Amino acid sequence: MCLKLRYQEARLWNQRAHQMVAGAVAAGIPTDPLLMAAPRLSEVVSVVDSVKKRHGPLIEDALIAAINGVQGWVAEKSKVPRLGKGYYKPDCIAVNQSTKTAYVFECKRNYGSLDAPAKREADERLDEIGVLFPAYAASRGWPVMTPSLFILSFYGTAPGSKHPVYDRNSASALFPSCVVRFACDFISYTEEVVGTWAAERAYNGDGSKHPELLPVRTAETEVRKRGNIFYQLDQMECDADATIEIGENGLTVI
Repeated sequence: MCLKLRYQEARLWNQRAHQMVAGAVAAGIPTDPLLMAAPRLSEVVSVVDSVKKRHGPLIEDALIAAINGVQGWVAEKSKVPRLGKGYYKPDCIAVNQSTKTAYVFECKRNYGSLDAPAKREADERLDEIGVLFPAYAASRGWPVMTPSLFILSFYGTAPGSKHPVYDRNSASALFPSCVVRFACDFISYTEEVVGTWAAERAYNGDGSKHPELLPVRTAETEVRKRGNIFYQLDQMECDADATIEIGENGLTVI
């Protein structure tokens, strides 16, 4: 099973990774009083802190786009009507229309970083949505009654939930391998984009770089980069409307 995207759409994800950093830089956060002697370091710390807040939602968006690129699947950020007033807003609802299976889940950048009250709130939201889901699914015309409820924590699992907690690798038990490949490669790509910017920005006052802050380059990381579909996209040039297919063997243009 493969996911398919137009070349132009696929390239947007590369751009969004860089825009995540550019947007944080453009915010122009003032130098922290503790780092007046090191304004560049203050900028790096502030930008990375801001990027971390943008990173999780961006990965969620990439995951949803990947799921929607697979035939027979649909994914979205929905509004599930509550009893009375208001809505629940699950991070993602995904439906495998072929197997008539639905997944309702909370996306967390790192579930282990949440405190106990936040973990309880996540469970309570999922429980309530699970009760409301049959009526919501019927309103959407989905032939699904009972959803699977879980937490997807991109940076590792942790205890604390009554529901299963998956990470970006174990998510292969839920979604097609091409979707997991897309999400994992995108996460790696964003890590490199942010890490490279931070290392290159961390200069001494005289303009020389700190050698220990330069991006680590090993044979293993270079091989991993060459296999990453987003680095491959950086090297490609083709018609904007060409179709990109991502499967177990990587990226091909069809």
